[in-house]
Amino acid sequence: MRVFTIINGYTGALCLQELLDQGHEVVGVVTAPNFQPDVPPEQTVIGVATKNLLPLYMPAYETVVEPAPEFLALFRNAKPDLMVSMHYPAIFKPVLLNIPTLGCVNIHPSKVPEGRGMTPSWWYLYLGRKTAWTALHYIDAGVDSGDVIAFGSTTITDEDTGATVSKRLSEAAWKIFRDNLPGIMAGTAPRQKQDLSKGSYLWSGRDWHRINWSRGAKGIRGQIRCFTDTNNNAYTFVAGRKLTINDAQIANPDDWQKLKKDAAQGEVIAITDKGLLVQTGKGLLILTDFAVEGEKTDSLQALTEAGIPVLLG
Repeated sequence: MRVFTIINGYTGALCLQELLDQGHEVVGVVTAPNFQPDVPPEQTVIGVATKNLLPLYMPAYETVVEPAPEFLALFRNAKPDLMVSMHYPAIFKPVLLNIPTLGCVNIHPSKVPEGRGMTPSWWYLYLGRKTAWTALHYIDAGVDSGDVIAFGSTTITDEDTGATVSKRLSEAAWKIFRDNLPGIMAGTAPRQKQDLSKGSYLWSGRDWHRINWSRGAKGIRGQIRCFTDTNNNAYTFVAGRKLTINDAQIANPDDWQKLKKDAAQGEVIAITDKGLLVQTGKGLLILTDFAVEGEKTDSLQALTEAGIPVLLG
């Protein structure tokens, strides 16, 4: 079958290779011009496409979304039986969706209908959940609202970061794509309608990094781990100065029964040998790896100089 792909990321690379492995003719690959020299070529869409001499396009985002006449002509002339979309931030117009005879399918990193929209692949870690989900679904005119073909998942551990969860979720997505591709091509794939009244939607433009201390300790710890060991850590403020947090642990409340009981959300209630003990909306969190803006060595001194009680926010 002839397949036109509009894909990004590790998920896109895995599933592009799967299309080739199952013997399909890839008649077009649209991806973002995101060259990543530190990532193995087989884990990138550009790497898989160039290795297999596939027709590769990196048009402006607006060209695909509108779609521009020249892109629509390119797509139509490719005569695709199926369109495959993955991690491409666009709501495709019916004029494009109506062209492939077998329709269009998409991978989305949530258990739709929850988390439709601009959902990051580490969303479930951010929420403090134990399982991350991904969905393979047909595309309709809505936002990630088409019939579901299959769900995939991966367990989230205490050691996970946003990077590790995202990688495993991509591999879970590839597995459900691999297993259901024959049925999609035969027109016999499962189709489960979504109950959108029970779903949720995530808009773009959200600051995922700034901590809201009214959240519970588990969710905040998950949020911090989303950005652990990156150049863009989760953050808060103390006395007008930015405090970036690379790691944290959930505190056992039994260990701190004698401490202040009426602490405010975001209040540092103790400086321990492990780090800063902070009150959250539910439970206590120990910040184990952090830095105060402008302080190269002694962030603890900077915090105490901010005044007592120390409030983060």
